[in-house]
Amino acid sequence: MFIEERHAAILTMLEENGSITTHDIQRKFGVSYDSAKRDLRILEEQGQLKRTHGGAIPKDGKFMVMPKRTHDSAAEENAPYVCTRALDLISEGDTVYLPSGELGAYIAKNLPDKCRLSVVTNSIPVAESLRRRGDVNIIMLGGAADSDGVCTDFFAVEMLKRLRISKAFITSDMISPEFGISFESASKIPFLSAIIEHSASVVGMYPQKKVGGCAAFSVCPVSKLDVLITDAVLGEAIAEYKKQGVKRIICL
Repeated sequence: MFIEERHAAILTMLEENGSITTHDIQRKFGVSYDSAKRDLRILEEQGQLKRTHGGAIPKDGKFMVMPKRTHDSAAEENAPYVCTRALDLISEGDTVYLPSGELGAYIAKNLPDKCRLSVVTNSIPVAESLRRRGDVNIIMLGGAADSDGVCTDFFAVEMLKRLRISKAFITSDMISPEFGISFESASKIPFLSAIIEHSASVVGMYPQKKVGGCAAFSVCPVSKLDVLITDAVLGEAIAEYKKQGVKRIICL
């Protein structure tokens, strides 16, 4: 494929999806990370799009509205690989944080039997799934719960200040070396920041569709992660994550 043809295809993808990431270009066209970045730079210089951290949006500057995830979301589809590798990091006696959503629920459901540990969570569904296990000490972060049974307000953050988590398993809407860990909603930033601050080790769990792009608000740089787990084929981007300070990367 000639470069002009690839650029036309990139613009078509951008029009159809509302945004595009360097990872999307790498996966679709089999090019390097540097080539994908160069494609976006050239198209921006031509006035065809507007570059962002890790990708691009239409030239009018409007971000794609992310659809609400359902039970057949990317998180659930890729939970077996990402969460199985996360489970490998849990040891007897740990105090771990499990997030809300499909990833946290999958880990909670698949914790090994007779593994004595403490689980910190802000998710009522995750806590409920562990309630009858005599070997798991559940520490529920309180506060006002949203419609999904998740607490992220002031009281949950205050509780975290009195805890020391040995391993926190976290995720967000997107991750990229340039823009870091990011969310579409700024309201989630204080809670996740507190989790990271009060954890000895932070493990980022990122199914493929969350990798390489950026949401509207950056929480922190990727250097805050001790481990990054993803089912994405990172290729040359591995060097970018390591350059930004990620200590260990587990990927396909």
